[in-house]
Amino acid sequence: MMARRLHAYHSKNGEDSMEALSAKLSADLRGNIRALGAFPLLSDEWCKMATALGRIAEISEAEEMALRYVLEDGKLNVCLRNLSEWRKFHRNRRDGGGQAGEDGPLVLESLNSFEKGMGTVLRNAWTHVEALQTTDIPLLVEYVTGVYRDAADNPDAVEDMSLRGDLAGRQEIVCLSYLRGLVSRLSDHEEGRVMPHLRGAGTVSCLAAMLHANHRHLGMEAAAVGAEALAFVCGTEDFITYREEYIDEATRVTFASLKEDFVEKLCEDSQERKILRFDPPSLSLGRGDGAPGVAGSAGGGVLFAVSF
Repeated sequence: MMARRLHAYHSKNGEDSMEALSAKLSADLRGNIRALGAFPLLSDEWCKMATALGRIAEISEAEEMALRYVLEDGKLNVCLRNLSEWRKFHRNRRDGGGQAGEDGPLVLESLNSFEKGMGTVLRNAWTHVEALQTTDIPLLVEYVTGVYRDAADNPDAVEDMSLRGDLAGRQEIVCLSYLRGLVSRLSDHEEGRVMPHLRGAGTVSCLAAMLHANHRHLGMEAAAVGAEALAFVCGTEDFITYREEYIDEATRVTFASLKEDFVEKLCEDSQERKILRFDPPSLSLGRGDGAPGVAGSAGGGVLFAVSF
């Protein structure tokens, strides 16, 4: 009897402690999200924001809760603009226009915390309809396309992060999720808001080039996310209607390479095969001229198949 009472006491105490911890985490998150703002990069306010984002990235339970607060407080586009400014700064440093060699450990820590923390907060944002409705779509498309282009042009940098075990949470990884989330639930109305921007920015070409150049460094899981994003894009009415504007000759060759790179291996999994609509018996292109390419499938997914 005493043992049962003791067990019940400890169980109740444990539940109370978890509830208290959850309440404290929720309150801290809400305060941190409300404090998000368009601060000058590396200012004291920006560094405090980066530190808070870094804490969020370390707590897996915080991801969905943080996203809910971002949407409720109307901070989604603030986060996106902050990411865009961060990328401009990052590219400037990489290209020698900044002071990368003079960055101390605290600056590097703030930059890393911001990148990974913001990625954690936004990873699933564009799988939610309410996020899609309020997102600055042109800015998001410009941002992810730039990340894909940079990664395709600088595979050595991606490889270096991979070898150091420092690729998880980087924008080269999470931007694959950004696009997949954006295009995986497009209604006919939303397709008109999104697809013309992807077409005009050359996003499909940049993503295909990135996956071809970096699939070994990204790993199969991330490559699968990128392939699924391509599949959803290629399954839209806009892609089928304006295929030649999405896929030039160089991109056709890249698509053909993706099959051997990893897609054929990926499609050994039946679920991935279903998503990608990979159909080995009918390696068709929808072009009829025997050139490498892709065949779209209205209603979602793509026949991710090539012919030589």
